[in-house]
Amino acid sequence: MALMQDVSIPAMIRRQVAQAGGSTILRKKDRGIWKAVAWAELGRRVDAVAAGLQAAGIGRGDVVGVLSDISPAFIAADLGILAAGSVALALYPSDAGDAVAHVLAGSGCQLLFVEGEEQLDKVLHARAQCPALRRIVILDMKGLRAFTDPMCESFEVFLARGTGFVMPDIGADHPAVLAYTAGTTGPARPIRLSHRNVITQIGAGLALTGLGPADERLAFLPMAQVTERIFGLYLSLAAGAISNLVESVETVPENLAEVRPTVLIAPPRVWQRLAGGLDASAAAATNVQRGLFRWAMRAGSGLARRLVLRPALAAVGLDRLRCAWVGGAAVSPDIIRRFHTLGVPLVEFYGLTECGGLASLDAPVAGLELRIAADGEIHLRGPQVADENLADGWLATGDLGHHVDGGLRFEGRANERLILPDGSAVLPSMLENALKLSPFIGDALVVGEGQGRLGCLVMLEPDVLEGWALARDLPPGNFAALVQSDEVRALVQTEIDRVNGTARVALGCFAVIDRRLEPGDPELTAMMRLRRDVVLAGYADRIETMFRSG
Repeated sequence: MALMQDVSIPAMIRRQVAQAGGSTILRKKDRGIWKAVAWAELGRRVDAVAAGLQAAGIGRGDVVGVLSDISPAFIAADLGILAAGSVALALYPSDAGDAVAHVLAGSGCQLLFVEGEEQLDKVLHARAQCPALRRIVILDMKGLRAFTDPMCESFEVFLARGTGFVMPDIGADHPAVLAYTAGTTGPARPIRLSHRNVITQIGAGLALTGLGPADERLAFLPMAQVTERIFGLYLSLAAGAISNLVESVETVPENLAEVRPTVLIAPPRVWQRLAGGLDASAAAATNVQRGLFRWAMRAGSGLARRLVLRPALAAVGLDRLRCAWVGGAAVSPDIIRRFHTLGVPLVEFYGLTECGGLASLDAPVAGLELRIAADGEIHLRGPQVADENLADGWLATGDLGHHVDGGLRFEGRANERLILPDGSAVLPSMLENALKLSPFIGDALVVGEGQGRLGCLVMLEPDVLEGWALARDLPPGNFAALVQSDEVRALVQTEIDRVNGTARVALGCFAVIDRRLEPGDPELTAMMRLRRDVVLAGYADRIETMFRSG
């Protein structure tokens, strides 16, 4: 495989530009029109960014960040950082200012590309806490034409300063990507992945997927998420597959239906919403159509898929999928079975930042060794694994799992395990994921350490809930009043009862988070998952009341 001859990501990009210069590699929808970017154009942009970095005195090993939604400018900046021999850092654009300051200061970021005015404001407020930061480059100057600051300059001015670019010598063991862990159970930690780590994972991804120029994907997850970065963008670049960049988070359903990708890698929350969208479409159909859909789901036959399910999938853009992965958190087997019935070959993957995002997909990834310790903890070693925090060559992941039919079943984090009064252990993730099969429940935290029973904090999906309330003529009011109404509590209790019907240990009480959580709120990760430690501390009184009176 030609890729495996590449020592670094920039070497891989150079080879692809030379071989496929006129072919489309990116598309971005802008004002209703999909605009193509060819390999040759991308190569020129990457070299221009790298030349600008060299002119700014940025070189090998220096950390350079990008704070932006996905765009061709983001991709050119990211690849240009790597071409200059620097370490590429992607920040979550949904993060609040404090989180941005934490990452910039902790990483030692020296130069930062920001998307525009909104992201610039965060950085200007945070820069006093970031002594290493020397320069801020603004990708989009809309609304900032009169803005001046000695630390800041436009992307155009930055590029104009660069002259001829000479690629430095970049070895396989040089650092390439600085990625942060998810931070669901504690502070996010920085992980340095070398070019060898990343290139090895790309090679494994090509072997697993058979991805090629005929494939297309929809790019909508943040590039700070390491699986999206390596198995989304970098793998597609290596394979020559087209990455279609969405207009915004709000247009993902529309863009998905337009692109009809062949590859889709997403966390459980996305797949749950897609399943909910199919259910909503069926509910809005005629009686005959609803009956046909229910028959097809029960039958699960080839005929049912051709006549009913494939047209339903085509309407939402899922009918061409040949590579469909779900991971990033424990996922209920029910969601996988549901998509298999629909004819979507959804497969659960297990991975973590320390190995570049993927460790198992039905079986260990090529080059990686995986073992289960006596206490159930997953251990990894191999060329994909970052060298830090290894014991005897193995990475102790802190995750629990077991082997099933030659593959791996991820169960949850070891430090989330709850010990009940009888000494038995419960993994909250199993109950939480069963609850999240409900279209009304966005996330859930099961608690009960030291209590006589289990309880649950529930985060509801505001848009779905408000649509449900409107259809029932419930009186309008604020979100807090709605979630505390008798009708909504009964709705949540129905979902609790559904889970309890098959659970080994039942949920005895629940409480609803009574405010609409938004991206950037401290209770949420950038992937809109509840941060266990933050929620447990912030809602301690609510949890105590729940157990006392629930």
